[in-house]
Amino acid sequence: MSENIVIISDFHLGSGNDKGVYGTAPNDQLIDHIGIDKLHILKRALEKRYRNDKIDLLVFLGDYATGRDSREEKQKSYSEFLTFLEDLESVTDIFRYPDHIQDHIIVLPGNHDIQRMQQDVLKDFKFSFSKYINPFRKSSGGVCRLGAPVFVYDDLKMLVACVSTVNHSSTVVTEIPKVIELVENIKNGDAKSKEDALSYLRSQQVKDIPTVDFKTHDNFVQICNEINEADEYKEYRKIVVSHHPLISGIEHSLALKEYHNTIGGFKLLEAALNYGYNYFLHGHIHDFSCIELIDHSRDQSIPAFHVGVPDFIISSREEEPKIVELNLTDDNKDTIRLLRIDAITQGFKEDKFIMPNGTLGDNGLAAGDFTLVDYEIEQLIKDSVIMKNADSSRIEAASYDCALSPCYKRASSSYMWEDALLEPETEGAACIILQPNETVLIYTEEEFDVPQDMLLHASPISSWARKGLRVEISHFVDPGFRGVFCFPVTNITDHELSINSYDPIMSIEFVRL
Repeated sequence: MSENIVIISDFHLGSGNDKGVYGTAPNDQLIDHIGIDKLHILKRALEKRYRNDKIDLLVFLGDYATGRDSREEKQKSYSEFLTFLEDLESVTDIFRYPDHIQDHIIVLPGNHDIQRMQQDVLKDFKFSFSKYINPFRKSSGGVCRLGAPVFVYDDLKMLVACVSTVNHSSTVVTEIPKVIELVENIKNGDAKSKEDALSYLRSQQVKDIPTVDFKTHDNFVQICNEINEADEYKEYRKIVVSHHPLISGIEHSLALKEYHNTIGGFKLLEAALNYGYNYFLHGHIHDFSCIELIDHSRDQSIPAFHVGVPDFIISSREEEPKIVELNLTDDNKDTIRLLRIDAITQGFKEDKFIMPNGTLGDNGLAAGDFTLVDYEIEQLIKDSVIMKNADSSRIEAASYDCALSPCYKRASSSYMWEDALLEPETEGAACIILQPNETVLIYTEEEFDVPQDMLLHASPISSWARKGLRVEISHFVDPGFRGVFCFPVTNITDHELSINSYDPIMSIEFVRL
C-alpha cells in the first residue's frame, strides 16, 4: 500500500501573473508555449499524471495572492483559485477517494494572503477556504477526525498537522510609534530629512516575521498526547505542513520578542519530532530542498526530512512551474519527486527523484535515463504532439511498437528507389513480397516530432530476424527529429518472404533528458 501526496505552493495570482513577483518579469518564451493561465495548465497536467496513479492528498502551501495587491484584488485571486479547486473536484478519477475530495484537499495560508492592518489578518482566507482542510477548521465533518491543527486520516493511516505560520503577521512593533511621535515633534532640522526619516519609520511599524503562536503549539501538543494515550495510531505516518520552513534561523533573533504569545517554529518542530513526525513540508522559499534531520541526543534517532516545495510561477528564470510528489509506502521505501511542467506536452516531467530512507540525491535523470512508461506513452498518444497516427494497442510496458506503413520504395537499381504502394489482397492484409536478397525501403505509419529534451531508442522487432529479414536501423533518434522513420530491410533467405501492412516493425523507447 502506498499514498500519493501532491504538494504545490506559491502561485502569486493577481498582479504577480503579468508583473512577476519581487520585480522579476514573467518568462516570455515559456508564456509563448503555455500561456499565463497557470491554474488551467496545472489542472491539465494533474489530469494527465494521475488518471491511473491516484492522488490521496492534495496540499497547497499558501501565497495564492500577490502581497502588494489590494484587498479587492486579493479577493479576486481567491475567487480564481476557488474556481480552480471546484473544477479540479469535477475530475473525480484523479482522486483515490472521489466521494470525499474536499477532505483530501489541504489549503494553508501564506504571508501574501494576509490583510495588513486588520484585526484578523486572515479573515478573508478563513471565509474563502472554509470547506477545505485548513489550520482553522475545528472539525472536518468528513473522513478525517479530530480538528486543527492535527487531522487524522484513517483511510490513509496518516496524521497531518496543518500549521499556520502567519497568524501574527502584520503585527505593529510597539516601539516604532513612540519614535515617530518624537521625530514629528522635532522643531529644528532639514524638513526633507525629517520626512525621509518618518517615511522609513512608518515602513518599519509592521513586521511579518514567521511565527507559531502558543495556541497552535499547545493544541498540537494536547492532541498528540491524546493520540498517544489512545494507542491506536502507532502505525500511522505523520507529517507536518506549513507555509514557512520551521527551521528558519530568524526564530531565535530578537525580532521574535516583538510578538506576544508566539514561539519560534523550531519549538514546534522539536515537539513534532518527539511525537514521531518525520516529514515537514513547506513553501515560501521558492526553491526545492530536502534536508535530513537527525537529533542524536534522542534515545532513538529517527531520520526526519524537511522538504521545501518550489513556486508554481512563470518567472523570468528559465524554469517551468514545479510541484513535489511524496509517495509513502508501508515498506519504508518512500520517494520524493520534483516535477515540472513540460512546455511542449503541458504535462509533468520528472526533474529529481529522491529516496529519503535509501539513496539521497539525484537519480541521474539529467544523464538521460528516464524512460517513459505505459501510461505516459498513452498520454503522448492522446495529446498527439510528439507522435501522430499512433494506436494505444501498440503500447508495451515501457515502449511503443511502430506499425508498417502501406507506403514503401523498391530499388530499381543499386542507387535508385522507385515509389510503390501496397496493393490489398482479396483477403487479409496488404503485404510486401521480398525475393531472396531483395531490399525495400519501408516507413512507419507513425509520424514523430521529437522535442529538444527527449531522445528515442529504436530497435527492430526480434521476430523479423527470426524470419530472415535484416533490418538496418539507427538505434538513436536525436532531439529535434521530425517526420516518419524510414529504413531498409533485406530478405537474406533463399526463398521469398512477405511482410504485412500495419505489422509491428520497430520498438521505440522515449527517454527524457
